[in-house]
Amino acid sequence: MTLKNSGGTSVGSITVGLSLNTGDFLVSNNGTNSTIVLDTVFGTYVSGIMLLTDPTTIAATGKVSNTVANTTAVSGPTGTNWTLTNLGKVSDPADVGISFAQSGTITNASGGTITALNMAVDLTRAASSPTPRVA
Repeated sequence: MTLKNSGGTSVGSITVGLSLNTGDFLVSNNGTNSTIVLDTVFGTYVSGIMLLTDPTTIAATGKVSNTVANTTAVSGPTGTNWTLTNLGKVSDPADVGISFAQSGTITNASGGTITALNMAVDLTRAASSPTPRVA
């Protein structure tokens, strides 16, 4: 997929493979930059992810980790009662695996793992904010 700016100039490209359908993503613009937002995480992310699409699934091939103290591997910011299904691997050896800023539903499906230093899942505190990536 080729990304173009409003003037039609190519500004980047994304290899989406055969399993990504048009309904699986959207393009969001914050006024300065555009962000590709996926509803399925299927890669390796070592600096954590912030959920931007509800519901979100971490695929069996997805691996999300974060080693920065006092942050989470997967965070859900305020404004949404998040729904997350984990089929992959979530790990945070420095703090919390998954944290939602408010209520939500987490399903750790068969084959999915969530590990962390302090808590695998924390629904009692505001989510920390890793740099928004894909989710």
